[in-house]
Amino acid sequence: MIEPTALKRGTTRVGLVAYCSNGFQSVACFRLRKIEIRPYTTEDENNVFCIMADHKVIVFGGNHHNTLGVVRSLGEKHIFPYVFLVSTLKSSLVLKSRYLKEGKIFKGHEEALEYIIGHFSNETHKPVIICTSDQASSYVDLYYDRLREGFLFPNGGEQGRITSLMDKEKMINLATETGLNIAKSWTVTDNAVPRDIEYPCITKPL
Repeated sequence: MIEPTALKRGTTRVGLVAYCSNGFQSVACFRLRKIEIRPYTTEDENNVFCIMADHKVIVFGGNHHNTLGVVRSLGEKHIFPYVFLVSTLKSSLVLKSRYLKEGKIFKGHEEALEYIIGHFSNETHKPVIICTSDQASSYVDLYYDRLREGFLFPNGGEQGRITSLMDKEKMINLATETGLNIAKSWTVTDNAVPRDIEYPCITKPL
């Protein structure tokens, strides 16, 4: 398990917590110029949930354990989210959680986002959107221009940037340009194993 960390910039209070299936993992702060990475503390936890109590929390993603873990982590801190799933199924174990405030299943990501925009964009305190799948993150990123004024959510500062960086080849090139050491990689397009491949290796579908 990754050691929990918090991001703190000056004296600005913490604004959003990121979650994983086994509990919250890190804290993201806003409106800060200087970032300091330090151990997560009880004070951070109190600040985070005090602030988030003013904001509705929307969990958006797939019908699987990732979403259920996020809902449970929030609920254990007395934050009861609105959960919107994208699934072909008519029912969901996630929506049986005792921690959610409201839940709904949609057939597509665009349909779900239109519903979110239509029902939550005029809140006094901007709702927080937490995505629990790559697809949900990509769609929220592609809706950046429409969501930015009414919601708080992880973003790349412009529409489509996060989706663009989901490309593994772009990740590798960016890491190389910034001087990071990365493992050699090969892209297989015709099911033929490259002759110069080195073992041991890890396979990952794109």
